[in-house]
Amino acid sequence: MQIRSKPYIALILFLLGIGLFTHIESFRSTDRLLNSVSEDGYLMLTVARNVALGQGLSVSDGTIMTNGIQPATTFLWAGIYWLNEADKINSIVWITITQFIIALASTIVLWLLVKATIQKHAYIIASLAALTWFASPVYAGYTMNGLETGLNVLVLLIISLYFIKKPIWSNWDSILLGLLVGFGFLVRNDAVFMGFALYVTYLLLGQEPIKQRVWKAHVMGIVAFIGSIPWSAYNYLYFGSIFPTSSAAQSLIAEFGQNWQQLIFTLTEYSFTFIRVPNKVHEFWLFTVFCIIFLASLIFILIRHFPKLSKTEQKLLVLASIYILGLSIFYGLLFGAPYSLGRYLFPTTIFLVILWASLAIRLYFWLREPILRYGLVLSFCTIILGLTIKNDILKPRRHLHFQVVEWVQNNVDKQQWIGAVQSGAVGYFHDRTINLDGKVNPYALEARKQKKLPEYIIEQKLAYVADWAGLMLWLKLGYPKITAGQQVELLKYYRVVEHDENKNLAVFKRYRD
Repeated sequence: MQIRSKPYIALILFLLGIGLFTHIESFRSTDRLLNSVSEDGYLMLTVARNVALGQGLSVSDGTIMTNGIQPATTFLWAGIYWLNEADKINSIVWITITQFIIALASTIVLWLLVKATIQKHAYIIASLAALTWFASPVYAGYTMNGLETGLNVLVLLIISLYFIKKPIWSNWDSILLGLLVGFGFLVRNDAVFMGFALYVTYLLLGQEPIKQRVWKAHVMGIVAFIGSIPWSAYNYLYFGSIFPTSSAAQSLIAEFGQNWQQLIFTLTEYSFTFIRVPNKVHEFWLFTVFCIIFLASLIFILIRHFPKLSKTEQKLLVLASIYILGLSIFYGLLFGAPYSLGRYLFPTTIFLVILWASLAIRLYFWLREPILRYGLVLSFCTIILGLTIKNDILKPRRHLHFQVVEWVQNNVDKQQWIGAVQSGAVGYFHDRTINLDGKVNPYALEARKQKKLPEYIIEQKLAYVADWAGLMLWLKLGYPKITAGQQVELLKYYRVVEHDENKNLAVFKRYRD
């Protein structure tokens, strides 16, 4: 495949077109635009809007301080809300546009990173990797979810590109990389794994005497640590821990190693770049075995070919491996929230897609017959196009919590206080909403720790508690999270006024003080 050949140009234009459509298709209607923001994305947007209104980092109509977000993106979104006079709909439009620009910038930096790293077929692999990442129906949703995910990837790419282009660090390079890692921590605090990966990789593969490497790696680490101090200090002084309440809430009932299967599923799917395996397939033990064998084979191939790689390729491989290992250990073994593992591991895609593109081009040139080569390219394009049509055209976009939003808007006065375990979307559209899972509410988190969430709800005198139909489990005898005594006490003050399994909706209403 030649750079100026018609098939190559057609493939590049095809992927670019799919990527553009995938990222901007939500603008087809206001409903699709609002549904493109994730549940946790609405939590961040709520805090950002309150910042713009002068209420600081807060939720619940400015009455509860929070640290359950990542600060850099929150303040970026706050600037957009300020420019739009805190309008809830117009601000989302401009935030979505900003996310698209960030995704486009990430694609460009990814192309530059691959071109600076790969020695053979650099332009072809760089273009295929960058535009497949941009066009992938598996990846695109994470860059447009209202959260820090897209900006996090962009910062990580910039750090990686700078690292690859600087085989020998000056003192200023060490300081600048430290500042980038420090800023990355403010974008998303698991950037510490990238800082650690930089530190170790430069010690191992830096092209200067070991004493100089140790000094400069330490300078980078110290500067990054200093950059993290303001946010960590805010967390500790006001909330008693350097970790945000969202992390504590999601790890409250976590068990060691509980996410290991979801970890290997996610890494396997991300390695294929554009194929999402249905959740039902995850239930079969054969799929688990396949994922283990696949990932083990991938690691074996990389180790076997490592000596044959160029110095820049070795540096990027070591950097990416340490970073991915850090994320995998933390989120796969030590953290909770398995349903969010795809988002937590999303940064790994910028490295896995490079590996995928390299292998794909290797396979292309290994095939001698033109008809086989064109068949490979056509199959790839057909799968991408089919998945895009299925996910972005035929499939209606429906937020998993908007049935709760609609019920609240139709039945609750704006001045009434309500509660929701999952309060992202409902809290964005109904200001007086109390978060009950503790992600952005330290008081609810403390109540959960003490197993007194029902008492907290009663004390708050919430007019309604609205959420998914699973809320009904609170009233089921034997439910392990709430005692029978708490159920009796809850029923003294609340009764069920809405329960619809089809809509996945349940609502409790307070009927006595």
